[in-house]
Amino acid sequence: MAEAPDIFNETNKQDAGVFLKLREIMPELTPTQRVVCAFVLEKYQKIAFITVEELARQCGASPATVVRTVKALGYGSYREMREDFERILLGTNTSLWWEMERSWEAENGDFPFPWVAQDNIDAIKSCMTSQLMKNYNEAVDLLLKAKTIYIVAMRSSRAASFFFYSMLKDILPNVACANLGQDVLYDDLVDLTPEDVIFCMSLGGPHHAKATANAMAYAAAHSIPSILIASSPSNPAAPYASIMLYAPPASKHYSIVACMTILESLIVSIGKKNSDYARKKLRKLENILIEKDITF
Repeated sequence: MAEAPDIFNETNKQDAGVFLKLREIMPELTPTQRVVCAFVLEKYQKIAFITVEELARQCGASPATVVRTVKALGYGSYREMREDFERILLGTNTSLWWEMERSWEAENGDFPFPWVAQDNIDAIKSCMTSQLMKNYNEAVDLLLKAKTIYIVAMRSSRAASFFFYSMLKDILPNVACANLGQDVLYDDLVDLTPEDVIFCMSLGGPHHAKATANAMAYAAAHSIPSILIASSPSNPAAPYASIMLYAPPASKHYSIVACMTILESLIVSIGKKNSDYARKKLRKLENILIEKDITF
């Protein structure tokens, strides 16, 4: 079995020190502050993506208690603590291949469906933050205003891009997808303008496809709005994105279920806001498919 990365090895003593500091201070905290500290220690992956208010709600504490806890832990602000955990999270990203190999060695491997299903449910729940909702609503507005929506995804993300393209194409007239490979990618990108949108997906990692990041960089350099769905904040395409939708990975196996859930939600939102056109197109398409003997 592939060996799991150890976040407390020699190269990450600074990160280990963060956890050690919190554990040493924890006994000196008030009971409510200890609850907050315990949550931070156990769910540190979430801290980089939730607000003070969300942390308070999940701990059953007040935002003021969270702020006092953060100060007691030696941080000047919640933002400072969050940056610490962002750094740790960026440095401990595991690879797609390691996640796949680890899942083969899991307990109850002969019938993995129950734990795989639960792992997917947890991944979906963990992406439902106020930041995602804010970015999600902005993404819907941007997609609806776009003159052309150009979808880009490579390697393991490509299947998700084809699904999104085929569904979106049925309810909008202005959708295109990069499906001929990165060697001809710029043949399409060169025609895009600031009135268009590049929609990229980059899942897995830490070995991300260069073409996706290059497409996002091209968009940024030419003032073309862009949306990125990524499973890691360390994704090299992230700095170029106008809007980023974080789709966290499952913890026990490789999965794109969080990304797929975001995509399906976008399809529902766009269909609802563009329902008159979408209904007419779907009915027309249905009749053509039957007329041409493509479907029953």
